[in-house]
Amino acid sequence: TVKLPNVGYGVDVSSLTSASVKLIRTSDGSEVPANRNTSGGGDIIVLQPTVLLATNSNYRFEVSEELKDLSGAPFLAYSTTFKTGTEGTSEGSTSIAFEKVTLPSTADQSWTSVMMGPDGKLYAATLFGEIHRFPVNADGTLGTAQAINSLQNAEGGARMLMGLAFDPSSTADNLKLWTTHSFLAENNGPDWTGKITRLSGPNLETVQDYVVGLPRSIRDHLTNGVTFGPDGAMYVNQGSNSAMGAPDSAWGNRPERLLTAAVLRVDVNKITSPPLDVKTEDRGPANYNPFESGAPVTVYGSGVRNAWDLAWHSNGQLYVPTNGSAAGGNTPSSPNPLPTSCNNRIDSSTNGAYTGPSVTGITDVKYTQDDFLFRVVKGGYYGHPNSARCEWVMNGGDPTTDTDPAEVTQYQDGTQPDRNWRGSAFNFRNNKSPNGIIEYKNAAAFDGALKGKLLVVRYSAGDDIIVLTPGGSNLDITDSITGVDGMTGFVDPLDLTEDSSTGNIYVTELGGQRISLLRPKAPATTDFTQINWSSIASYPTDLGEAQGAAVEGKLYVFGGYPPPCCTPTTKAHVYDPTANSWSRIADLPIGLTHAGNAVEGKNIYFAGGFEALSGGGRKIGSTKVYKYNVDTNAYTAMPNLPAKRAGGGLVVRGRELHYFSGMTEDAVADVGDHWALSLAVRPELVAKAAPPNTRAHLRAPDPL
Repeated sequence: TVKLPNVGYGVDVSSLTSASVKLIRTSDGSEVPANRNTSGGGDIIVLQPTVLLATNSNYRFEVSEELKDLSGAPFLAYSTTFKTGTEGTSEGSTSIAFEKVTLPSTADQSWTSVMMGPDGKLYAATLFGEIHRFPVNADGTLGTAQAINSLQNAEGGARMLMGLAFDPSSTADNLKLWTTHSFLAENNGPDWTGKITRLSGPNLETVQDYVVGLPRSIRDHLTNGVTFGPDGAMYVNQGSNSAMGAPDSAWGNRPERLLTAAVLRVDVNKITSPPLDVKTEDRGPANYNPFESGAPVTVYGSGVRNAWDLAWHSNGQLYVPTNGSAAGGNTPSSPNPLPTSCNNRIDSSTNGAYTGPSVTGITDVKYTQDDFLFRVVKGGYYGHPNSARCEWVMNGGDPTTDTDPAEVTQYQDGTQPDRNWRGSAFNFRNNKSPNGIIEYKNAAAFDGALKGKLLVVRYSAGDDIIVLTPGGSNLDITDSITGVDGMTGFVDPLDLTEDSSTGNIYVTELGGQRISLLRPKAPATTDFTQINWSSIASYPTDLGEAQGAAVEGKLYVFGGYPPPCCTPTTKAHVYDPTANSWSRIADLPIGLTHAGNAVEGKNIYFAGGFEALSGGGRKIGSTKVYKYNVDTNAYTAMPNLPAKRAGGGLVVRGRELHYFSGMTEDAVADVGDHWALSLAVRPELVAKAAPPNTRAHLRAPDPL
């Protein structure tokens, strides 16, 4: 995170070079190859090595005065050192892999949004308001694009084009493309210049503004992503005007507006005479009021700081990746008495009149906020304060002296979160800048393993795609995977889309000025014709239904049924694969079969089973438990099972021996009992949670 003393001027991306920001290995002075970028707000510096760093090695991170802000002022020189650890961290195991393909026809353009059209072509927007329509070849590569300049022509010049979404009624012969765009400026962008515009016609030549007068920050918190929900309405991300809810110098001291930092719902059918001007201030009685009954543009979810994209999942939930702020922002204080804005809170209809909590604001928050994935529901608040909507507390406040969810530790202890705060579905941590998001829909790729997953591009730290699994009772994120083959090593990835007919993914790289194609890789296959069975030394006698275990590369076999059936034997043998021979070992204390058995180190355990009768035959069900040690070649009796059982599972987990399921004495019934025996203290069997279904004749897996 950097300190920006010049109001409204962030890091100049063009000055982020190997001369201004570098990583040096101190042992030999070699520079580490890396990509460099910043956040959308230009308030951080990110250096992402393109090679793995050496273990147990010292590195020096350097910033020189070659780095400038957008006013041309140089940064102060700075350096810091660190040492790497002994090994890397695991990023998750998956069979999913993609082939990353360079698309030459997309080079040298500042791409923003991308999506597949109903005509099977790829549509990509540029930062300056052009739309390029690419034919898609059979292998997923792109042909020569048609440049569509109708938006620029209608506006009389370039616009910052952020979002694309085809109307649900669009067809290949009736294209209707909705766009979100704002005044083109890297700094000091004029407020109230955001628009939602529909392009239609065979070449998208017909341009109609539908919503105008949307707020705009001085930099890149704009009218962003757009999509359609299951209700047919349009949903649009509107960025904040400030870092943390109150005006600050880095963001030009511009206050929040009634429609900033929100997911907006737009009912285009209610806009009968477009365009609709939704400017909420400085128009007197004509000020737009999103809380008015029947308003076409309303606040669906509040407190969403700066979200680039959003996705309605097939599970019915709306997921919104959101960028947190760099350090240095300010949060508002709640006034006394409360302003009239508190009469129109987003949750007034459900929670009644607003009475608090009262909160003392913070000047110069000292830490960078985390980036979150929100599962946005109608009427929810997600943590970015906005005094225009009577929302004062950032994230989770600081309600206790303990560590609290999404806490802001500079708040006074006891500062409660907003009564309407809903928390997050997933925490990306800080400086990741999660942006484009899709639900992967192709069922054929990877045998459907990726279908239904959320894919999110991470623009800053990461430069990759993270795979998220929604689930659980509330459909938040239950699993995440990074480091997927083909989904790393981008240069400032901003958006992505899927050709659901093939499973191919297209990723826009703003810093790389290109679009990359990701093609699903076929899973590796094994030529099973090269795997053969071979004959080795046979067991000394014919035998069936014995107990077996592997210890230190040798195979141990105990008991079982020798012919004629059915009296279990006490005999036991060990197979040495080096000598390819069997040897007799100490006999079992009893003839035994159908026992559960498990291994811990050099000990083999047996529990329950069919016992041999003294006159021949067997008795179904036993309480006996034994331990055999391969070094001493001896058995030790352990505490008995609480009841006679056979055919159950036995497994060692930690320092406990677990016996579960099986059948009762004389095979009267299968049962779901579960008992555990501690191996760390004096052995004592205790009852544990029963399996969900009764089972018998099962085998528990050996520990990994």
